[in-house]
Amino acid sequence: MDMWFARSAWLWTEASRPATPADLASFAARNMVRDAWVSVPWAGPTRATAAHVRALGGRGIRAACLGGDATWSTDADAAAAWADRATASGMFTSVHLDIEPWALPEWTTHADVLLTGLARTVSAVAAASRGLPVEVDLPGWVARTHPAGFDQAVRAADRVTIMAFRDTAAAIADEADAAVAVAAGRARTFRVGVDTVPSPRPETTFHDDGRDALARHTSAVALEFARLPGFAGIAVHNLAAWRELRP
Repeated sequence: MDMWFARSAWLWTEASRPATPADLASFAARNMVRDAWVSVPWAGPTRATAAHVRALGGRGIRAACLGGDATWSTDADAAAAWADRATASGMFTSVHLDIEPWALPEWTTHADVLLTGLARTVSAVAAASRGLPVEVDLPGWVARTHPAGFDQAVRAADRVTIMAFRDTAAAIADEADAAVAVAAGRARTFRVGVDTVPSPRPETTFHDDGRDALARHTSAVALEFARLPGFAGIAVHNLAAWRELRP
């Protein structure tokens, strides 16, 4: 892969087996990952969490605590309680939220209410996270369908990962464009996320395309968005699936 742009990756601890923390950290370092978002269970960091963070740190990779549940968009207190437990250890440099209220059945009728709740939850997590920056996952399409709610969520966060799960540079940029405009307009740091996990919709993942295609298309996307001061690179979902891609 071209090495000039920053990369980050989701790391779901349980789903990463049988790869070991050392395996994943080594792969991340070879692929110029600078930030890894390590999943933390509801009850707080586990031995597995700590092992991943240590392995990543040994390779110079920053670790964020990753967590989320769609119901947190209506339960800010639960999200804040998780954040308090996750950050108490002092092992993380930031907080990464993957809440996804659009997965709830009530999204079709109450999307704006849920997005307002998401923004409130992000703010509550920030207040509970001991001064660490908070980043939130948001899909590009929400910026088109619910621009006001998307803007609320962006304003509540320090950083945004725009999930643009497509498998060509043109389609990724098209999926991300409206969201990028909001993030840039709000002077927020943003990343553009792509997927490598198997999906029934092959156009949304690089799983069937391989590492070379991932490298080629994400490099083109990075080149397009590099002109914007808030662009922080490409995020890959997820580290274990990326490692298993064919060349």
